[in-house]
Amino acid sequence: MQSIILINIFLVALTSIQADYQIPDEIPLITIIYAQRNITIYTSASNPSREPKEWLFWYDPLIVFDSAKDIYQYNEQIRFQFSISSKDFDQIARKTIISKMHPDVEQFALFWIIEPLPIDTLTIYIVDQTLFPIPAVYPCTKTKLSGLLTFECQFLTSSMMIANSLTQQILCGKFQFQLEYYIKPLTGPPPLATIFNLHSLRSYFGLQKYIHQRQEKKFMEQYFIQSQSIDDTIKEIDLENLFDVAINTTTRYEINNFNDIWSLEDLDRIINHELFYVRYQRNNEIYFYLKNTDSPWALKSSDKQRFSLEEIQQMFFDQDQLTVEWLTNENRWKVKSLTVHLLSDILDHLQLILIDKQYKIDQSSATYHRLIDCSDWSTTCTCQSELPAIVFTSNTQFLRIPNIDFDFSSTGFTIELWIRPDSLPNGINSVQLINFRGEYRVTYQPKGEITFSLIDSTQSNLYTTSLQAIPLNQWTFLSFVYSVVDKQLQLYVNGEFVSSIILSIKSKKLTDDIIIGQQFLGAVRDLRLWACARNPDEIRFNMKIHSLLGNETCLVGLWPMADAIGQYILDLSLNGVPHPGTLGFDDNPNLYTNPIWAHIVPTPPPPPEPRIYTWQIFRANITLPITARWGTIFDVAV
Repeated sequence: MQSIILINIFLVALTSIQADYQIPDEIPLITIIYAQRNITIYTSASNPSREPKEWLFWYDPLIVFDSAKDIYQYNEQIRFQFSISSKDFDQIARKTIISKMHPDVEQFALFWIIEPLPIDTLTIYIVDQTLFPIPAVYPCTKTKLSGLLTFECQFLTSSMMIANSLTQQILCGKFQFQLEYYIKPLTGPPPLATIFNLHSLRSYFGLQKYIHQRQEKKFMEQYFIQSQSIDDTIKEIDLENLFDVAINTTTRYEINNFNDIWSLEDLDRIINHELFYVRYQRNNEIYFYLKNTDSPWALKSSDKQRFSLEEIQQMFFDQDQLTVEWLTNENRWKVKSLTVHLLSDILDHLQLILIDKQYKIDQSSATYHRLIDCSDWSTTCTCQSELPAIVFTSNTQFLRIPNIDFDFSSTGFTIELWIRPDSLPNGINSVQLINFRGEYRVTYQPKGEITFSLIDSTQSNLYTTSLQAIPLNQWTFLSFVYSVVDKQLQLYVNGEFVSSIILSIKSKKLTDDIIIGQQFLGAVRDLRLWACARNPDEIRFNMKIHSLLGNETCLVGLWPMADAIGQYILDLSLNGVPHPGTLGFDDNPNLYTNPIWAHIVPTPPPPPEPRIYTWQIFRANITLPITARWGTIFDVAV
């Protein structure tokens, strides 16, 4: 489906440095509604002096593209192809001009030149749901856009994985295009967030792959100097804040080969000679005393100065993310591994210092601003929701809730959640929706049915299934009950009982984890775990409650998934120790395994109440003397 995003730009004059870039002498002729937007058609001021065959017309530029093929990933790039004209609108414009002028001009209409008004500079940013530029991608700038040509924006990223992830999140409605138009040529200082400037900042730091958190001071000093050469108003504190955000939101890697770490000093010398004194006791015990040093690797303690070998080992791990061992024969520490971040991830975040500043300039100075997102080309945006949710966009993404170590053998349990499938499983195999401690599994079948089963390698028929497929792109409430009294697995859909099966064997717990996803494509929200077998009335009653208190009887897990940010999924249950979950395996961010928080679309306000006209309102609205008959034919006229 071809999508058309219309730009309603009122222009006065354009200048050009290219021969084919015309300077329109436009005069507004008529404004029409096209694709739910007002588009102005302009006539040339010189048309009265021209032959009718040579008349010139313009219209407000459009953004025309096909989302199915014009937004895609290519290596480390996100590509967006579009044009600012439309053959369909060209025909509409000709008919409109004829009706506005005179039917006699129709014979010349075929010869008229009708084009979109030219744009001097267009910059497109990829922004998040708060309309701030996202890290890891350059903006795209195009100049001198005019005529019927197709243009292509190439958004550069630092890796193919990032490009693929961002592309998918644009297509599903999580991220958006923010377009900033300059109608007249730019004046004033040159743009900051150019490819040249952004590349120069990155290339200065060489080809090393990793950086450690303790190198922040040295790294930031050099980055600040380089960024000041581009914009001397940049503040060091702003860069430090971006560095901290990068450390807390990007993937951590544990490595034991230190050759690829940026500008790493002699770590062996530092940890053995600069951080503490070593004292040996007669009984061969070793104690360490912290030195007063300004080394970034310094260990800190607020309550004591003497530490055992095991304590120092733990401090290295907690404070410096180092795994070390003590070599008794050599009387020294050896670094076995350390936790680092990709240098490219840190640079991705720091480049926002230039991108965000240029974005703010464009927001205040550009002639026109336009936001494009999934809703402009699709009625189904899978990463958008009116309620908080988590969205799985690939079959490698999952949630993990660990430490679910309850004994349900005497109480039974109930699992409830809302799901919104966005596509059926590919092929003939079902996909996993929930794996409950390796004991029970919920699967989504190729034709859309839901199956609840006990996991047992010797028997494959211990399951119950819904009789009908659950609908795509709609929220469905599912309840899975294990009843100890009835020895049954029971399945409910939207609060209604649909099927059950009597179990002939007992389950065997393999893990303490609840895994959600890992093949399922769609969204989930409001997961609840009860340490009891709930009855149909209780299920129907709580299905209608969007926010539980957390202290309901036998509720042991409540994950509303309303956090909307970060790696953790909070457990709001109050009947015991909470069990927070994570996107992916743990709290370490990972583009490959982490699902995404849904973009919450505001609910439109309800329409106003219809006005009820009473006799008093009728009289109050009369502004001219009139005669009207009110009521029956026997009433006296007003």
